[in-house]
Amino acid sequence: MKKDEISTAIKLVNISKNYKKGKETIEVLKKINYSFEYGKMYCILGHSGVGKTTLIKILGLMLDPTSGDVYFGNENIKNMTSNEKAKARNENIEHDSLPVMQTLDDKSMK
Repeated sequence: MKKDEISTAIKLVNISKNYKKGKETIEVLKKINYSFEYGKMYCILGHSGVGKTTLIKILGLMLDPTSGDVYFGNENIKNMTSNEKAKARNENIEHDSLPVMQTLDDKSMK
């Protein structure tokens, strides 16, 4: 991905994420739409259990949404293999930022 050709780093289109707990389906994220641009800093806030970690894992290409589309640059991640996602993550996402965000969130929300 060439950062100088596009301004949007990651775009979420109608992202939803569900988990199964026995026979129950728990909807953690519901139809999220947002574009994250290069060169900007973002903060994800919310109470415990609202889906912050799930969203961060989707943004970090570590978890696929149940429905919706995630565009990494101009490419829909549905078209990427696991190896391509890993390569994109290693080359384009600052490795330390995801754990730091989670740690700050866990401590600041208590």
